[in-house]
Amino acid sequence: MNAYLALTWMSFKNRKVYKLNVFFRVCSSVLLIVVLREIWTAVYGSGASGLTVTLADMLTYSVIASIIRTLIPSDFHYDISQRVQTGDIVLDLQKPWSYLAMTFFRTLADLLFGLVYVVIPIAAASLLLFPIGVPTGAQAVWFVLSGLLGYGIAFSLTFLVGLLAFLFTEVGGFGMIKSTILEICSGAMIPLWLFPAGAAKVLELLPFQGVFSIPISIYIGKLQGAAMWHGLELQLIWAASLLALAQVLLVVFNRLLVTTGG
Repeated sequence: MNAYLALTWMSFKNRKVYKLNVFFRVCSSVLLIVVLREIWTAVYGSGASGLTVTLADMLTYSVIASIIRTLIPSDFHYDISQRVQTGDIVLDLQKPWSYLAMTFFRTLADLLFGLVYVVIPIAAASLLLFPIGVPTGAQAVWFVLSGLLGYGIAFSLTFLVGLLAFLFTEVGGFGMIKSTILEICSGAMIPLWLFPAGAAKVLELLPFQGVFSIPISIYIGKLQGAAMWHGLELQLIWAASLLALAQVLLVVFNRLLVTTGG
């Protein structure tokens, strides 16, 4: 465990070098929040039907979605692909630790870095633009737990895309498909309760809602009681299942490893 934590700390310090990247991440997130604020304000102002939460809750939903978007691991599949191409993946797999765990603890550095250097500026800017609700007590605890489970789901999905490099070497296209599906089907841009009933029922069975919809719905208080417990249960099942699948496929693909590097 000490080796994994040391890896997280080393990766965290490396992230601090890219200050300009942090600036652009914050600016893009704030810009997206402003755009969504104008869109939802116009939608509510038009008297559209089917809106089951207040405008304040919808604006809070958009802010928290933007924050989660900056924190979830979404592109480390490129690193896996590059190491497969260069052949460095062989050395990684020969190390006396789990490659899956090593990758996870490395991505934790991005989570910690985002919490310290990205989330605080975004939250401060959002508070200046409009007031957002903040959960307290048990609601805050369940939101944090749900967010961690959502992080596990997002990590697993990205890791599974990265494993495709063992078969196809280049996985950029697969990563774009994954990101598009996640953005549409998770409630990141549009809450799932605004989808047609049939589509919403299907999406509620898939893992994607566990990354955005369930945590944010708990945050704004839309998911409570039995519905909240059901959401947390779905997240736990999907996170555990996807991580187990990732480990099994890692073992299988390790045996089929073909590199194009040295």
